[in-house]
Amino acid sequence: MKSVKNILKYENLIHEVKNKDEKIHTKYATIINGLSASIESGKLTAVMGASGCGKTHLFELLIGNLPADCKTSGKITYNEQERDEKNWVKQIAFLPQDDIYYPDLTTYESIMYNLSFNSNTYKENVKIANEAIESACISNKKDAPIKTLSGGERKRAMIAITMANNPEILILDEPTTGLDSHSALKIVESLKKYAVDNNKIVIMTVHQPGDGMFSLFDDLLFLTRGGMFYSGPANEINRFLESNNIIPPSNMSHSEVLFILHSDPEESEFARKHESVVKDIVYRNAVKNQLPEPKVCNNKKMFFFDINFRHALILVKHNFKLMLKSPDRLKNFILFFLLSFLSYVRIILRKFMNKPEKIVNVFELLRKANLDFSEKFALSYALFTNEFMFQIALWTTYFSINMQDEVILKMELFTKKYSAMTYYLYNFSQKFLCSYILITIGYLLMFIIDFNSGYPKEIMYLLYLIIILSLFLTISVNLLLSSIPLGKKISNLMILCNTLGIWNMEYAYISN
Repeated sequence: MKSVKNILKYENLIHEVKNKDEKIHTKYATIINGLSASIESGKLTAVMGASGCGKTHLFELLIGNLPADCKTSGKITYNEQERDEKNWVKQIAFLPQDDIYYPDLTTYESIMYNLSFNSNTYKENVKIANEAIESACISNKKDAPIKTLSGGERKRAMIAITMANNPEILILDEPTTGLDSHSALKIVESLKKYAVDNNKIVIMTVHQPGDGMFSLFDDLLFLTRGGMFYSGPANEINRFLESNNIIPPSNMSHSEVLFILHSDPEESEFARKHESVVKDIVYRNAVKNQLPEPKVCNNKKMFFFDINFRHALILVKHNFKLMLKSPDRLKNFILFFLLSFLSYVRIILRKFMNKPEKIVNVFELLRKANLDFSEKFALSYALFTNEFMFQIALWTTYFSINMQDEVILKMELFTKKYSAMTYYLYNFSQKFLCSYILITIGYLLMFIIDFNSGYPKEIMYLLYLIIILSLFLTISVNLLLSSIPLGKKISNLMILCNTLGIWNMEYAYISN
């Protein structure tokens, strides 16, 4: 039985971005001008063109992930239906040229992490993961950390991770770049098989493929700067050229002919000879007189106030796993723990040296005094500043620095693996609970050692309350800092400076 074809169609697409070229005195520069095409499922479509012709911008339009302050117009439909933003990101998957992955996880672990957000059972996800790994021809390396894989193996691993999500439309930006011819051909063969066997739309950019790879493409879209030269079956490109009186040299491959045809006319006699014909073809495809004026993009992100506690728990487990598998993260944790232990050492030493601190003597004198609540609270805060402010700053700083990779986070939020509210719930809970446990150890240690040192019980209880409130406020401020568009490094630097300042206070106190 023949599969029903799904069709991705776009008409008269225009994409303009803010102009950064000072030589051109227009506010916007046209990157894509009047693209129209129809792409069927069950086929492998290649997008070709010189650098800067708009291939990546076309993908941005199709995906719906546009930069700020751009201008667009045109129409994009899937099976004759307008795209719904909430569902579209689940139907389409994009694999960028620069691999985005967790380096310490294996291919299998990465796929299982991505699948854990769906509603399938564990056994179903295992089956899906193994099928994706087999389709991408990476079975022999599925249990190796991704950072240890070669370029070709890593690219196949990324394809397997993307395939496992079962998108209706798979878009890949130059998946063969930097690979040898054999590895590149293997990747294209696996993509072709995936498209045919699963009736999926697969679109990929490629730069000057050989005839062997070119023969695997069903459809071809060749872009020029701002427009389109050809859109149709890949095996009919020669017929198209000949119909426009362009006779390809017999000693050139298909891709060589196309790229030389669009090279600088001053450097190529072949390009100079057909320059006017090429311009005429691009102009006809643009149908400028029918194109509407592009409008400024509406880039307001959809924000859903849904909180999924299961997803938050998955993120907590995932981050803990990353820490255990990453030597650098583990070293950082041990370093911060040793720094924290220095404060515990002071508490222990003063017990064995029988030298109570000045603040203990103050509490001893006030043990029998009739203090009101505000005075007790003030004394509790003084004790908190002396004993625990450094601890709180230290651990909240650690859990602020060891966050998920920002690029991966943006990708996961865009594809709606989890909501922004769920992420903030996970982020806050992780920082609060981990810091709370570690600081409570110090509190209990002080409580046991200094049990008979003059601290009234109500002061100790108020101290514990201040610790919890301070943790809550400090973590909230850290999350606020990380949300300000200053960049992750600057935000972490601000938090670290705060910690160093408090550490300096701690040192000054010990010195006195």
